[in-house]
Amino acid sequence: MGAVVAVQWPTVLYSGGLMGLQRQGLWNAINASAATLRGVGAVVVLWKVSATILAFFAWQVAVSLLLTFAVRTSLWRSLPGAPRPKFRVALLARVWRFAAGMTAITLVTLVVTQLDRLVLSKFASLKEFGYYTLASAVALGLYALITPVFEAFYPRFSQLVAVGDDAALRSLYHRGCQFMAALVLPVAAVVAFFSRDLVLVWTGSVEMTDRTHALVTILIAGTALNAVMNLPYALQLANGWTRLAFLTNLVALLLLAPLAVVLVRRFGSSGVAWITVILNAGYLAFTPNVIHRRLLPGEKGRWYLWDVGVPLAVAVLAGGVGRAVLAPPAGASRPVRLLLVLIAYAVTVGAVVSAMPSLRQNALGWLKRRRVRIA
Repeated sequence: MGAVVAVQWPTVLYSGGLMGLQRQGLWNAINASAATLRGVGAVVVLWKVSATILAFFAWQVAVSLLLTFAVRTSLWRSLPGAPRPKFRVALLARVWRFAAGMTAITLVTLVVTQLDRLVLSKFASLKEFGYYTLASAVALGLYALITPVFEAFYPRFSQLVAVGDDAALRSLYHRGCQFMAALVLPVAAVVAFFSRDLVLVWTGSVEMTDRTHALVTILIAGTALNAVMNLPYALQLANGWTRLAFLTNLVALLLLAPLAVVLVRRFGSSGVAWITVILNAGYLAFTPNVIHRRLLPGEKGRWYLWDVGVPLAVAVLAGGVGRAVLAPPAGASRPVRLLLVLIAYAVTVGAVVSAMPSLRQNALGWLKRRRVRIA
């Protein structure tokens, strides 16, 4: 396992280079190919070669080496022509403050985001902790949508900041925030309103559904609030500003740690789940005021209204109406439940896109182009 980590570590640097060059498509293709090879190959190794944990990890080491080599080669081929690269201390001297800030943010954020599970592991039974972990897995699945959007927009923000194109940055920032909201909030709203049905479809266990569906609703709400803060955070990093995120997370840790203990003692796992909502609601209420005042003056109102407020309100309203109209009947089969959830999701996405002028225009333009191609 240590060897796997060691050989994968350079991949972080090389993949960061590809994303900085805005070659996300190339990186995704390499990463997806390696993931497929890692999974399918492991099955073959365990089946045909040796059904041992050592054989499994030996294969992981081999694929990780291949991935690192492929990403390294792709990065050097993507770079523009230049003299042979060499190590230069001066470059590190220019970025050490930013690197130190990022390290501090990572460490504090790690503790803050794990606070609920750290506290719950101390005060709850192993079984209750297991149910909470399952619910967290559902909520954290939302990052499969959040992370790619962040990784796509962050390098472009950095480029526009570097060249000083303020007008383009403002336009891209709002379009990115609205895209993130339209992508994530309908999913979160539908999962929150249909959490019982989705957990039952996934696990097939009535007991597990009864114990986890409320936790899923709470945790997915907190994760959705975190999603809309990701691109403002990317804007901070693009400007090399790490102090705000570090101090915000440090204050959150100092305030929420004792609160988490009180909540878990009083309400159990459902109480500590609210820490995620409280944390991200605090982010949403406080940090955008500071970010926009310093980095994008005059854009705070537009961000709160069109980038967050309207899509959030419409997603919640459409998801709630969808739950009232499409609630699966008692005894419905798992395929029927899933079908009704997908219908509710489609309606919610349509409502959110229709409520946002820029996204509505983009959607209509895409449909017109598709119609022309078909004709």
